[in-house]
Amino acid sequence: PAERSGEDVNIILARLKNVKALERFHPRLLQQICLCGFYECLEKGVTLFRQGDIGTSWYAVLSGSLDVKVSETSSYQ
Repeated sequence: PAERSGEDVNIILARLKNVKALERFHPRLLQQICLCGFYECLEKGVTLFRQGDIGTSWYAVLSGSLDVKVSETSSYQ
């Protein structure tokens, strides 16, 4: 984030504006997310987290796709 240019922020902001879950966020809040969030390019097959993990991060997919797998267990249905 420290090396992010204004152009980088604008590119990320344009993509975040298209994320349905963020459509009600104020534009300045989205801009702050763009300024301080981390941007990662991940290889195919990387596991970000597993069912039952305690959440420590929030992810927005700006390009590409992902798979979500949910299994039924005694504590999760």
